[in-house]
Amino acid sequence: MSRFHINFIASIFIIAILLWLPSGSAADATEALILDDETERLDLYESIEMVKDRDMQLELSDITTPQFADQFVSERHINQRNGFFETATWIRFEIENASNQSEWLLEFAFPLVYELDIYRGTNSGYEPVFQGGAVVKPFHEREVNHRYFAVNLDIEPNTSETFYARAVGGGDLHPPIYIWSHDAFFDRTQSELTLLGIFYGIIIVMIVYNLFLYFSLKMRSYFYYVIAMLCTLLGKISINGVGFQYLWSDYPSWNLISTPFWVSLAVFSSYYLHAPFSMSIDIYRNLIDCHTY
Repeated sequence: MSRFHINFIASIFIIAILLWLPSGSAADATEALILDDETERLDLYESIEMVKDRDMQLELSDITTPQFADQFVSERHINQRNGFFETATWIRFEIENASNQSEWLLEFAFPLVYELDIYRGTNSGYEPVFQGGAVVKPFHEREVNHRYFAVNLDIEPNTSETFYARAVGGGDLHPPIYIWSHDAFFDRTQSELTLLGIFYGIIIVMIVYNLFLYFSLKMRSYFYYVIAMLCTLLGKISINGVGFQYLWSDYPSWNLISTPFWVSLAVFSSYYLHAPFSMSIDIYRNLIDCHTY
């Protein structure tokens, strides 16, 4: 066998080994999220690493030890479980501020995170940046008045900081997490409020109109329709955080059960709304059968 064939076979063998080997930490390691002067919004999932705490026993002092340093993995390597169960997730990420501004905003864009604790690294350890949640504290204690969890971050230009966050929720969900500039965040908020106001206004008009029909025509089906629409509306605002922000902001314990309560009530109302129509269809079919015989 010639030297050319030997080198060719050896090259193929080396390439096969390199392709077979796992990508390793160099390929999977997450990099710091870099902020610059053009940044308006960045998805944090490009730079976060996670550890699942199914038993909810880990503390910050545990998660920041060298033993846990290699247990954090990127989100794509997490095996998510289906169903509803209470679980905790620890998140680690690094932010490098390459811009000339120091004020940024961190958003967890899901209102039903039961508990949320965020810590930042300092020379003396880790200090809390945010401690709260959908069922922990009243809404008015939040620093930023927003239906999602929005936290002000002060990161000096040309520096990088490491953050840890602990999120507890009713399921293995990974909510959207973003870093915003303040102007872009509040511009988005105004657009959202306008659209939500239009949507809720249309639903309220439908409710009032059908309530007027119920009092005018005395038909029970309109009453069940109004109840179903009202409960659906309340269920919707409990899911997207508007209910906790404006209606029951002082009752975090009610905020925990409000969504299943309103949704269940809407389902029962819909059943009673459609029951007379189902009975009418059955009666019609029986009359057709009798006529046939």
